[in-house]
Amino acid sequence: MEGSALADTMAKQVMAECEENLNQAQSQAKEILDEAKTQATSHREATLAETDKVVRQLDERWEQMAHAEASRAELSIKNEAVEAVMESVQAEIKRLVGSPEFTGILDALLSTLMTAADGDAVVLGPEAHVSHIQSWLSSNGHGSLEVKASSELWDGVALEDPKHTYRISNTLTGRCARLDQQARKICMQNLFGAGGE
Repeated sequence: MEGSALADTMAKQVMAECEENLNQAQSQAKEILDEAKTQATSHREATLAETDKVVRQLDERWEQMAHAEASRAELSIKNEAVEAVMESVQAEIKRLVGSPEFTGILDALLSTLMTAADGDAVVLGPEAHVSHIQSWLSSNGHGSLEVKASSELWDGVALEDPKHTYRISNTLTGRCARLDQQARKICMQNLFGAGGE
């Protein structure tokens, strides 16, 4: 009976140890699981925060790119509008040259050009207006100057020395070219407001 009591006592001790080991194992497993959950939650939150940050940065970048593209498109449209105005100016010059009004314009161009005349200069002008130029020169004290037709000067006149060492031109397209940047700026302002750009 004593052996049986000893076996019972030992079995109880073994059962108690097993139960204690099981409790410790369950406690450790719970701690490991809790820590894993905490780490997973922390990692998930960090990943979500990083993803949110990247998405915000991408949104900002796309917004900046869209804004830059819209600015380029707006500037392109403005430049096209100004270019259309400048082309209409060139078309108007061609129209004026072919109209009866051109002789009056030619007189004004000659008047300005003749302020630079000295000695035996040659006056160049459009072939269709050579006789008008000779007549104007005679009427304005420059009748001794030679007049030659020039295919280059379809919209104005020029003064040149006989040796061709210099030429002073006074043409509508030349005047327009000298004012090109200022004219474009004025077009921008008039078409699109104070800043124009």
